[in-house]
Amino acid sequence: MCGFAGIIGQRDCINADTLDIMAKSLAHRGPDDQGIERVPISCEKGLSFALVHRRLSIIDLSNAAHQPMLDKQTGNWIVYNGEVYNYKEIRSDLERHGCVFRGHSDTETILKAFSVYGTDSSINSEVCMPSQYGTGGMRGFSLQLTVSA
Repeated sequence: MCGFAGIIGQRDCINADTLDIMAKSLAHRGPDDQGIERVPISCEKGLSFALVHRRLSIIDLSNAAHQPMLDKQTGNWIVYNGEVYNYKEIRSDLERHGCVFRGHSDTETILKAFSVYGTDSSINSEVCMPSQYGTGGMRGFSLQLTVSA
């Protein structure tokens, strides 16, 4: 089972050593891959956030499923633990909405679903899926971060 952590704070307080410690504390959760991303969110306030992920590869074993994962079209980031059992059906619906995928992971499906279905309806409909899909018992959450100047 994967593991993830995150931190928000002053850019100079989020250093590589801290992120490495966070990742090492999750090593038992995912032996297959590790990802660390630090993202500036406000130049004026000097803020950034960082996401750490340890992966146990189950569905998409390729590097295309590496996390943290960024949707370059929307700027949304995701770290995820779990499995959406019907992600192929959801992915098909997203492709009908014009989404293009780089890999075959359920994580990327969730990330693209945020842009199509929205985060509010996603949370209400269990892991960003329209109500007709459900999630086969899995639940997730999202964090929407807004920083004003």
